Amino acid sequence: PILIGLAVDYAIQFQTRVAEARQLSTRAGLQAPRVIARAAGTAMPAIGTAALATATGFLVLQLSPVPMVRDFGVWSGADLLLATAAVLVLLPPVARRVMT
Repeated sequence: PILIGLAVDYAIQFQTRVAEARQLSTRAGLQAPRVIARAAGTAMPAIGTAALATATGFLVLQLSPVPMVRDFGVWSGADLLLATAAVLVLLPPVARRVMT
């Protein structure tokens, strides 16, 4: 549930940037690919930084003397990075398709 919540949060952040860029594009007359590029340019660095910070927090669990806690930290960090990559790779084409 933690990882799903974080991935959904990242997706919402990306969608919000797309909505903001779309509002600006209607005034400027930009096409959908430029809107998505603008949204990606503003959202991806922040989302990537947040994901790396969160994954680092999970990896700190490696300092625990309990093997189960260490394993939880490794798998949670890896899964978070995979979920973030999915958001950053899959959402731009989906948003572009929806906007056209």
